[in-house]
Amino acid sequence: MSAPTPPTLEQVADAVAEVPALSLTVQRVMDACSDGATDARTVSEMILADQGLTANVLKLANSAYYGLPRRVTTVTDAVVLMGMSTVRSLAVSSHTSQLLSRPLPGYAMARGDLWRHSLAVAFVSRRLAAESGGAPVEEAFVAGLLHDLGKVVLSDFLGDAFDELTLTAHRHRTPLHVAERGMLGFDHADLGARIAAAWRFPAPLVEAIGLHHRPFDATVAPALAHTVSVADTACLMVTAGADPESVPLAVDPASLDAAGITRERLVVLIAELEPLISAPESE
Repeated sequence: MSAPTPPTLEQVADAVAEVPALSLTVQRVMDACSDGATDARTVSEMILADQGLTANVLKLANSAYYGLPRRVTTVTDAVVLMGMSTVRSLAVSSHTSQLLSRPLPGYAMARGDLWRHSLAVAFVSRRLAAESGGAPVEEAFVAGLLHDLGKVVLSDFLGDAFDELTLTAHRHRTPLHVAERGMLGFDHADLGARIAAAWRFPAPLVEAIGLHHRPFDATVAPALAHTVSVADTACLMVTAGADPESVPLAVDPASLDAAGITRERLVVLIAELEPLISAPESE
């Protein structure tokens, strides 16, 4: 039986172009939240015009990750309590929740698996950025949320090739993304960056998504790329059942330094967030 023919970059690029763009409502909310002259009432009215966006913003705002002192019951409360930059992140999350919740047979991932991991990485990235001050907090959230977006596209092309990728990774004791590059010449991070660029996200976000496995190649906003890389590794380790004390051992110490996080602080943070990472409130 012959080995499956891997997809070409041109084939996959065509599929990237078909990924749903940000809706007009989400784009308007993002623009309004970035405009210092827009008030909370105006942003709330924009969100309320979209029933799905309203429901998702409220659901995410009440996530245990945010730890708000009281339950948020109205969009206006969410905007006032959380601030414009956070609401901007929630709008992006709302758009991508359905996309990232798809089953990905090419990666042997069931429905919701990628969304749960992405949401965990988003919140850990946010906390790391908030504590270190090395990267903008909400940019860290969005980059963490979308870091594996390319898997949504690549999954459809892998098919039986996933088994070959897995075998190659095990045989050479390399991460799956390295096996992707060896087989295809590109990886899911490259595709995620293409999608982010197509959505006209700023260069630091595009770079962090594209280089979350190679943060030392980042030149636009290195601290952001390292923050997402550290968060991704930590969440994968915790989900695999590693003790919080052992998580920093799997993280490149130089990447920790570049993100502005000490090993000791990461141990404490992961222990604190471990219950949420293991079972995020995403469904």
